[in-house]
Amino acid sequence: MDKVSVDKIMRSFFGKQFTKRAHLLFGQWLSSDVDSREKEETMECLWEETPSVYTQRTQEKWEEIREQVYPTEPKRVYMLHSLIKYAAVILLMVMSGGVTYYFTEKGTTELEEITWQEFFVPYGESQSVLLSDGTTVSVGAGSLLVYPDKFTGTDRPVYLSGEATFTVTPNKEKPFFVKTRVLDVEVLGTSFTVGSYPGDTYTEVTLEKGSVKVDTKDLSEGKPILKPGEQLIYQHDDHSVSIHTIDMDLYKMSRKGYLIFKEIPFDQLITTLERKFNVTIHCDIQKYEDRKCNLKFAPDETIKDVLAVLQRLLHITYKVDGQVVYIN
Repeated sequence: MDKVSVDKIMRSFFGKQFTKRAHLLFGQWLSSDVDSREKEETMECLWEETPSVYTQRTQEKWEEIREQVYPTEPKRVYMLHSLIKYAAVILLMVMSGGVTYYFTEKGTTELEEITWQEFFVPYGESQSVLLSDGTTVSVGAGSLLVYPDKFTGTDRPVYLSGEATFTVTPNKEKPFFVKTRVLDVEVLGTSFTVGSYPGDTYTEVTLEKGSVKVDTKDLSEGKPILKPGEQLIYQHDDHSVSIHTIDMDLYKMSRKGYLIFKEIPFDQLITTLERKFNVTIHCDIQKYEDRKCNLKFAPDETIKDVLAVLQRLLHITYKVDGQVVYIN
């Protein structure tokens, strides 16, 4: 494939919304050895074109990341490991404005020794990680958290693609920031959840206790501060922000593994089920686009249990073939 074709594919992918299958196919193509030189050149161009302060330090960090992606000596690694590395590169490229600032404006000798960790959770799983400051992060299915091995600057930034719940160790002298593609969340000592999956049309922040300040980056009308029990939803298409009160009992149940849907559109239901149970669901979304779902499932219920309920409520028919579900 020529350089122009490779460049067109990669540029059409970044910043767009795709299905789970499209993301998987893109990841497999990106991590293959085919056209590796052309893909590397395009990735570097995308990095350089992102608005940021470009210095020698930025170039050094790019070389480090490129070495991880294309090692000098071939190594036998699993495909998943390779995809994780590329996911991290993509995330850093999308958020490179903030990352580059951290590398350049705060580039002391001590900060240059920081190692950025990549914590990826596949579909069908949820895992927790303990950060160096004592903060605990429960990372949701299909999510990537990038964080430093130690916090040495004047703040504590982490980068999220997907969903995670944070219980942050208070430190007034060193604020904690969760940075996503469309908004930043400044923590003022709290427990909260951020949902920012690449394929979703919205990003949400839900506050359990304490307080958070939300910077939507592209809006100039101030930074909303949430109170416990409030949820902020930022719509990607029209850049609108809404804040409403949620049922904290249901929120706490979802934190314990319950699957709860309240007036959720059918397409969002399907996306959530794919992440939760690590399945691919084929169906005609338009057939059910007018349906809103109100459902609750226990942590031990399976995808077949969910489908059986949908069969009774929505009168669907379905077939399960391994990790693939067909809905008529």
